[in-house]
Amino acid sequence: MSKVWLVTGSASGLGRDIAEAVLASGARLLATTRDAAGLSALAQCSLQSSPEKPPMENKSRIRP
Repeated sequence: MSKVWLVTGSASGLGRDIAEAVLASGARLLATTRDAAGLSALAQCSLQSSPEKPPMENKSRIRP
């Protein structure tokens, strides 16, 4: 069973660093952020670090 991490603020700073480390470890990541573009960049990072794994699913929603 793989671990699942919840990382808030994953678009930049410490949250981004933790999210990248989680992806590099092979664990599953549930990432949240207020910056949808930053989440897309994290998804690209996921593809580059683990091309054999299924891509990160982006279920971003923008609330008013």
